Amino acid sequence: MSDKKPTLEDVWALFQEIGARIKELTADSGETKARFKDIEARFKDTDAQGKAIDARIDKVTRAIDRLSGNMGGLSKKWGNLGEAMTIGESLPIFNKINGITVHSLHPNVTSNYSGKELEIDGLAIGKDVVIVIEAKATMKKDDVRDFVNKKLKVFTQLEPIYKGQRIYGAMGFLSANGAVQEYAQTQGILLIRPRGESKELVPLPEGFKLRNFHP
Repeated sequence: MSDKKPTLEDVWALFQEIGARIKELTADSGETKARFKDIEARFKDTDAQGKAIDARIDKVTRAIDRLSGNMGGLSKKWGNLGEAMTIGESLPIFNKINGITVHSLHPNVTSNYSGKELEIDGLAIGKDVVIVIEAKATMKKDDVRDFVNKKLKVFTQLEPIYKGQRIYGAMGFLSANGAVQEYAQTQGILLIRPRGESKELVPLPEGFKLRNFHP
């Protein structure tokens, strides 16, 4: 090991080297900070864009929800209008049909038997006859099929007190094309429609057979 003492020049050279290293490290640090600031700015910009997109999505979602709610409300009101205009005061219409006498009308009936539930728009009841009524604002062919298969054919199973009675079907509507009306009548179903401020039975075609859905 050398025991040579450092000279003033050696100390000064060492300070110069240390100073250069400090400047180099300071420059590197500044560059690193600049890079971090750039990355941070980009993240902030991306985050702002993301928040803007989220806000737009949220706005559109709320608009869709409001529209769906309004449409649901309109649909319900339209359906209620169809029910009110085709079921009420229908007893006189049924009683004009040969062989039918009904004396009471019960709207909005829910049948619940053995765990099965059936919602019925109306029941016209007589001594030995029951007319199950379905109301539609716009009557479609699928509505007729569902009424026959899902309500009329199972009605006495859910309402055993009416077994032994004649079970007929009637559909009230505000709108339906001729083909749908004809199809419903081929199924032996009575049709009621509004006429002015009253209601009327859609004329029965030649050969029409009122169908008894009692099993």
